[in-house]
Amino acid sequence: MLKNIRCFCILFLLLLFIGCQQSNSFKNPAPTDGDPAWADKIQAASLISPDELDGRILDLKKNEFIDFETLIKRMPKTGVVYVGETHDNPLHHEIQNKVLRALYEDNRKVAVGMEMFHRPFQKHLDDYTAGKISEMEMLEKTEYPRRWGFDWSMYRPMVTFARENKLKVVGLNALKEISSKVARQGLKALTAEERASLPETIDTSDADHRAFVWERFKGHMSNPMVPFTEKDFPTFYESQCVWEDTMADSIDRYFKAMKKPAGRMVIIVGSGHVLYRFGIPKRANRRTGLPYQSIVCMDTQTGRLDELLKNSKNIPYPADFFWFTRREKFQRVVIGFRVGMPIPGQKGVLIDKLAPNTPASKTDLKNGDLIIGVNARPIQNLNNLKEALKNKKAGEVVELTVLREGKEHKIKVELTSSP
Repeated sequence: MLKNIRCFCILFLLLLFIGCQQSNSFKNPAPTDGDPAWADKIQAASLISPDELDGRILDLKKNEFIDFETLIKRMPKTGVVYVGETHDNPLHHEIQNKVLRALYEDNRKVAVGMEMFHRPFQKHLDDYTAGKISEMEMLEKTEYPRRWGFDWSMYRPMVTFARENKLKVVGLNALKEISSKVARQGLKALTAEERASLPETIDTSDADHRAFVWERFKGHMSNPMVPFTEKDFPTFYESQCVWEDTMADSIDRYFKAMKKPAGRMVIIVGSGHVLYRFGIPKRANRRTGLPYQSIVCMDTQTGRLDELLKNSKNIPYPADFFWFTRREKFQRVVIGFRVGMPIPGQKGVLIDKLAPNTPASKTDLKNGDLIIGVNARPIQNLNNLKEALKNKKAGEVVELTVLREGKEHKIKVELTSSP
C-alpha cells in the first residue's frame, strides 16, 4: 500500500514538473501558426544582462518592450488571459496578482481559473468566495495542502481579492488520482465513472505538443525516483493531455454557464501549459471560440533565453508576451521530512520519511511518527502545521508532540530552510 502511495506521489510530481517547465529543446516539430521567425524578436533580449532584463515586458508580436499599462490595454475585453508561472517563484505570483487587479479595475467582469484547485471541489471554492466558510475550512475541504503543496501564501492574495470582490474562482484541474492512473495504465484503464468525469474529447494528435512533452519525459528517465521507461511514454502523454484538456474544458464550462457575456477569465497556471499554446490555450479556444492572450513569466537565469532560441525556426510562436524576472525561489522553514498520505479520519501529520542530513534526521523523530502538536499547539492536518511554522525562522527550535505506537513523545527539533 505504501509503495503504491509513493508511486502515486512521484507520478504526480513528474506531471507537475513537466507542466510548469519553461525551457524548449524539442526538435523539429512543424510550425502550426504564428510567426516561425519569432526568435528574431527576442534575440536582442538574450543579449541584455539578467539584471537589466528583470521586470521588463516584451510584446513578441510587435517586437517591442512595453510598460504595464500598455500590456493591460492589449488584453482582450472578452476572453481569456493566461499568466504562466514557475510555481515556486514568488515574483511570478506577484505579477499574476497585479494583472488580475488591473484587469478588474479595467472591467469588473473578471473570473479567476486556477490549476491549483480540482474540479470536484468547486462547491467549497464557491462557499469560500461567498463568505460561507473560512479560509481554513476551504483549504481543508479542497485538500489544497495535499493536492498542490506549493505554499498557500503565494496564491492567497489572489483568492482573497476574489472573495473581497465577489469574483468567481474556478478549479480547473482533474483529480490527480485519475491523471496518475492514466499515466500508469492509459485512458482505457479508467472506469466508466472516472471517464465520465473528464471531457468527452482528449486530444492526443498534436505532434508539436507530443514532442514538447517527450523531451521533458526523456530527460527524467534516468532518475531512479521516476518509475518510467520509454515504453511508458504513450500512456504518460495521454495523462498530460487529460490534464490539459480538462483545464481547457473547465474554462469552456465557465463561459457556457454564463447567461450573458462574462468578460475575462484570468488563468493562473504553470508556464508549461501555456508556452507554444498547444497545452491549454488552443484546446480552450477550440471549445470557446473566444480570443485570448498569453503572458509567460520568464526567469532570466543564465542560459534560459539561449535554450529557448534552440531550433527556434522550427517551433510555433511561444507566447504573446514575456514578462522577465530574476530567478527567486520561495523559502520557508521546514522540519525536514516527507509527508505521508493522510488516513481518512486521522488527525495529525504523518512523517513518511525523514530527509537525510537535516536537523530532524539527527533527533529522535522516526519514520511513521504522527505529529499532533507544535509547542503545545494542536496539529490536525498539514495546513495547521504550516500555520504553526509560518512566522518561525531557520535555526529556531520547536517542541513537537508526536504519537508513536499509541504513546506521546516530546521531541525538540531545529528548523531548517527549504532547499
